Amino acid sequence: MNLFDRIQDRPAELQSYHSAMSTYARHDYRDLAKSVDFSAHDSILDAGGGTGELAFALLRSCPGLLATVMDRTEVVDSANTPEDLEGRCRFVAGDLFGKWPVKSDAVILARVLHDWPDRDALRILKRAREAMYKDSMLYVVEMVLDDKTGGGGLLDLNMLVMTQGAERTKEQFGALFAPAGFCLVDVIGTRSVSSVIRARAS
Repeated sequence: MNLFDRIQDRPAELQSYHSAMSTYARHDYRDLAKSVDFSAHDSILDAGGGTGELAFALLRSCPGLLATVMDRTEVVDSANTPEDLEGRCRFVAGDLFGKWPVKSDAVILARVLHDWPDRDALRILKRAREAMYKDSMLYVVEMVLDDKTGGGGLLDLNMLVMTQGAERTKEQFGALFAPAGFCLVDVIGTRSVSSVIRARAS
């Protein structure tokens, strides 16, 4: 049983978890919009995007951008769009492992895949591909392990213990992308511990 299984039927703990993640996201994602240019897209789909902190940051950096944030029903029910972003961001309920309710030319999976072992991460990626058009861009926001330095090993162990998931190397991401219908494009570093791994839908 992983962390999500344990807290799913405990509303107070679930609320505390999502509150903590929102606070963390506000801090950690503030510079992400400066590291990656999303202005080439008309809209983005932030899958597993919680209460929308990443989407809000991207919308504020790209005035012409629209965003859809997808997460579990109990999460989106507690989400609110800031006044300055009214009309540009919407929340929809959806299951990462089920058919996604919207399509987009750009999909973001921010700190989602590290929560899951490879077999489940691949299932999520296949659902992402179904929700995208050919040549659409996937943006995966995760720590990228470096085999040479060993950096991130403790976080990798933490994800294994807490969620049965894993942090991954660039090569491991590439191996996950291929059978899901993606081709790894590049890895963009940010000021935080996370990088942005870009992959194109094939």
